Amino acid sequence: MQQNNMTETLYNLIFGNPDARRENANVNADTQNGALFLLGTEAGKALALQKLLPADIADAHASGDIHIHDLPFYGLSFNCIQHDLRKLFSKAFKIDTCSIRQPQSVESMGALLAFVLQTAQGECFGGQGVPD
Repeated sequence: MQQNNMTETLYNLIFGNPDARRENANVNADTQNGALFLLGTEAGKALALQKLLPADIADAHASGDIHIHDLPFYGLSFNCIQHDLRKLFSKAFKIDTCSIRQPQSVESMGALLAFVLQTAQGECFGGQGVPD
């Protein structure tokens, strides 16, 4: 996307058709933070399509042959991760500045899992799951 096209896209996203601001049901684009988020996601899409993805993949996405979920975050973040509790809690580990030891009960595992999920959410975009 050329500079003028990007500028036009960003302008229309915020000031143009109100329906364009509803592309993500999780974002209220009528707020400042929501509008900034949408601007950032449009810039992230352009970055991924122009610089990070191979041309054939970017073209396939642009033509609608494939869809890359959460494209704005491609190359920037983990997305939609599953936590393997058996592996995660099989030994002690560090997360941020905390040392986590093996839980000794279901209750302590639940508390530790809440901490792990909260911390991981700050490091990734999208959902988290626990398949166990």
